[in-house]
Amino acid sequence: MRELRMLVTAAVLGGLYALGAVLTYHFLSAPGAGASFFPPAGITLATLLVTPRRTWWLWLLAFGIAEFTLDLTHNQTLFMAIGFTAANVIEPLVGASLIRFYSQTRRATPRVFLVRYVLCAVVAGPFVGALIGGSVATIAGASGFFRTTAEWWLGDALGVLVVATPVLAWTRRDFYRTPATLAEDLAIAAFATFVAVVPAIFFHESSAYAVLPILMWAAIRGGPLGVAISGLGVGIGASVVVANGHAYTLITTHGAEVALVDIQLFIAVTLLAALTLAVEVAERARAEQILRLTETDLIRSELAGLQAAETERRRIARETHDIVGHALNVIILSGAAARRVFDRDPAQAKQLLATVEDVGRDAFRDLDVALGLTDQSPDFASPKGLGDLDELIDRLVQAGMHLEYDVEGSLRPLPRLVDGSAYRIIQESLTNVARYAVEANTRVQVRYEPEALHLEIVDDGSRNGRSRGGNGGGHNGNGNGNGSGNDNGNGGRGLIGMRERVAVLGGRLEAGPDAHGGFAVVAELPLEPV
Repeated sequence: MRELRMLVTAAVLGGLYALGAVLTYHFLSAPGAGASFFPPAGITLATLLVTPRRTWWLWLLAFGIAEFTLDLTHNQTLFMAIGFTAANVIEPLVGASLIRFYSQTRRATPRVFLVRYVLCAVVAGPFVGALIGGSVATIAGASGFFRTTAEWWLGDALGVLVVATPVLAWTRRDFYRTPATLAEDLAIAAFATFVAVVPAIFFHESSAYAVLPILMWAAIRGGPLGVAISGLGVGIGASVVVANGHAYTLITTHGAEVALVDIQLFIAVTLLAALTLAVEVAERARAEQILRLTETDLIRSELAGLQAAETERRRIARETHDIVGHALNVIILSGAAARRVFDRDPAQAKQLLATVEDVGRDAFRDLDVALGLTDQSPDFASPKGLGDLDELIDRLVQAGMHLEYDVEGSLRPLPRLVDGSAYRIIQESLTNVARYAVEANTRVQVRYEPEALHLEIVDDGSRNGRSRGGNGGGHNGNGNGNGSGNDNGNGGRGLIGMRERVAVLGGRLEAGPDAHGGFAVVAELPLEPV
C-alpha cells in the first residue's frame, strides 16, 4: 500500500513538472520575448527538501521521465533530450544536497537559512544545471554557450525563488507567528498581481515599481509565507505579460529581450529584499514573544514562591503552636506534681521544677527559631529528626548507594528545629548524591560537640555521567553559594532551604568540591539560641 501511494505521488509530481514545462514552452513560442522563469526548477527542489532523502531517487526518476518525454515531443534531438534531462535532474539534487549538508553540520538561524537557501538552491544548483544545459546546446549546435547558460541559470533561479519558496515557507509556517491569516496573504498577493499585470496589458504603462511596497507590506503582515505567495502571483503575472508581448511596459526600457532580463532581475531583487525584511520582522516578533513568555513565567514563579513562602509561614506557625502547647502542658503537669509532693519529697519537687525550667527554656528557644523561620521562609521544616536517619540510610543502601554512617560524641536530646534541620540537610545532600553520583562512595558523619552539632556528607567524586551544579556548583564558605546544584525537582529550593535554615539557626554551611575531587556538604548547627 505504501509503495502504491509513493508511485501515485511520483506520477502527480511528474504531471506537475510536465505542466510547468508545457507552460514554459508555450511562453517561449508566444509573441513575447520568452519565459520569465522555469517553474519545474522550483517544483523539483521543493519536493526534495520536504521529503526524506531515501525517496529522492523516485521523484528524480519521475521528473527525468517527464523532461525526457517533453523534450522528444518538442522536436529536440535524442542527445539534447538526454543532456537536458540530466541537467534538470542534477540541478535540484545539487541544491537540495548542499542545503541538507549545511543544515546537518551546523544549526542555523532563519537569517542564516535564508542565505544558505539563496546561495545553494537559487545560485549554485541552477548554475550547475545551466552549465550542463549550455554545454549540451553548444555541442548540438542549437545556440551559443554563454547565452544559453545565462538564460538557463536566470530562468531556473527565478523558478526556484518563485515556486519553491512558498512551498518551503508553508512547511515552516508554524515557526513564524504572523498577524496575517491565509486569506489576507492571498488578498495581498492578488493585489500585487493586479498592480503588476493590469496596467501593463490594458494601459501599456509600467507599474512594476508599485509592487515593491506591496511586497513590503506582505513581509510585515504575513512574514516569509506572505512574501512567497505574493511573489508567486507577481512572477506568474509577469510571465503572462511577457507572453502577451508587453514585456517592455513592465520596465521602461527598449527592446523585448532587454526588457525580459530587466523583469527577471526586478523580480529577483524585489523578492529577495522582501524575504529579507520578512525574516527580520518575523525574527523580531518571535524574539518579543519569547521575551513575553519568559517574563510571564518569571512573574508566575515569583508569585508561586511568595505563595509557597506564605504557606510555609502558616505551617511553621502551626508547628510553633504545637511546640508551645506541648511545653505548656508539660509545665502545668510538672508544676502541679511539684506542688503535691513539695512537703513530703522536696528532692522530687526540685527535680520537677528543674524539668519545668528546662522545658520552658527549650520552648522559648524553639519559639525564637520558628519566628525567625517565618521571616526567612525556608522551603520545608522536616517533622523527622536524626532518630529517623537510620531508616533513611537503610533505604538508600537497599536502593544501591554506597553509604557509611557514623556518629561521634555523646548523644543527647536536641531542640526540635535543630534536630529536624539536621535531618533535612543530610536528606538533601544524599538526594543530590543519588541524582548525580549514584556510584560514589559516600560518608555521613554526625558529631555531637558541646555547643554545636556538626554534620559532614562527603562523596568521593565517582560521577554517573551527569555534571552537578544545576544551580551553580561553586564552593562558598558562608553558605550563600549554590554549591551542590541540588534542585530535587523544586527548582533549586532544596539548597536554598538548607542555607536559610542554617542561617536562621545561627550556623554555617559549606557546599562544594573538596580537595580530593569529590563533593562535600559541611554544616554546623549551634545548640544554644543565637
